[in-house]
Amino acid sequence: MLGEFVDDYLGVLDPDGSDSFDAETFDLEWKKAAAIQSRSLREARQNELKGDLAKYIDAVRRSTDEIIVPTGQLFIEALPGSHPLLEDFKLLHRLEDVRKVKAEVRHAELENLRLAARVVGGQENVELLEDPDVDKKVVVQIASDGTVNFALVPNASITPTGTYTVHFSIDDPAKSNWDEVWNVAASPSTQNIGEITRV
Repeated sequence: MLGEFVDDYLGVLDPDGSDSFDAETFDLEWKKAAAIQSRSLREARQNELKGDLAKYIDAVRRSTDEIIVPTGQLFIEALPGSHPLLEDFKLLHRLEDVRKVKAEVRHAELENLRLAARVVGGQENVELLEDPDVDKKVVVQIASDGTVNFALVPNASITPTGTYTVHFSIDDPAKSNWDEVWNVAASPSTQNIGEITRV
């Protein structure tokens, strides 16, 4: 069964045979046929060559070639078409997306300028160097006996129920800093900090 695929000289042979046609060989055979003196033999040989040529042309028209190109050597360039593939709504939406991104970039640039101004101003006012993203800052005076007494406004009116990190900073009588995580629930009335659940 493998005999058709093996050649004594080439080693491997395609049994199809449709690619065995050679134009130069065909031209030489045609010249040889044209040189035959006998008219009947000459026409018979030429008709045979014409048949081979017709078979080759017919096989080429019906067949397709598959070329395997190494991935590293394959380059595909997409050319723009004359008509967009997106509908008008999508095209307009793409333009709005571009405008949105440009606005976000301008906002980020202005925010960088604002932060830079805070750093420069912080040389004289240390409070400007604090975290600018803090939602709320409450300054509480410590009583003479060292106690602290203050209440939170109803939580539902300023922030949603959730977990918050609270930073404490004391300068007098001794400088101290610490953070606490509070689990604050919405309430219609003020809340005492001592009653808030610590996480």
